[in-house]
Amino acid sequence: VYAHCPQGHAMKPLAVPVQTHSNWVLSAGLTVVSNPRCGICSKELPKAEQRLECSACSFYLCGPCDRKGLFSGFYSLGSIDVDTARSLVEAPSWMLYKARRYMAAAGVAGAALGMEAWQHRVAVRIFGDLGIALPTDLELIELYRRFNRSADAQAGSKGSKEGLEEADFCDLLFELLAARAHVVSL
Repeated sequence: VYAHCPQGHAMKPLAVPVQTHSNWVLSAGLTVVSNPRCGICSKELPKAEQRLECSACSFYLCGPCDRKGLFSGFYSLGSIDVDTARSLVEAPSWMLYKARRYMAAAGVAGAALGMEAWQHRVAVRIFGDLGIALPTDLELIELYRRFNRSADAQAGSKGSKEGLEEADFCDLLFELLAARAHVVSL
């Protein structure tokens, strides 16, 4: 599995710069960037440094983060074994990346994750990836509500958008991965 941005677009090596002006780079793909940063470690990426980019959403990865994502299995939305779950729990920036990937795969990138999308798309995918039996509908609703802090803050406002915000969903995913990371096989 190769690098994908959190939105699920395939990433490519950054085009070789053809013209430079101070800290601005005009790449062969006509993407203008100024001081790009790695989307995982936030390291500033010098012009000459190898990196991957998603031209659709201006997401970048430095070489070390790309290698870690590739060799640790973080890019994949698929089976998450105990070691991968443990590694994700220990790397908050990769946890956020993974949460964004799940939200994008459910079609709610950049938006709140609604109850229906949680129950019928995201939860089914995550529990399957973790190799854990899918909880009952009532258990899924309770789990969702426990992490839906934005609903408490917006209670009573007309037209408020209900759903798990990215940070809420990241916390929910963290709990599930932490539980998976502590599973002991006999």
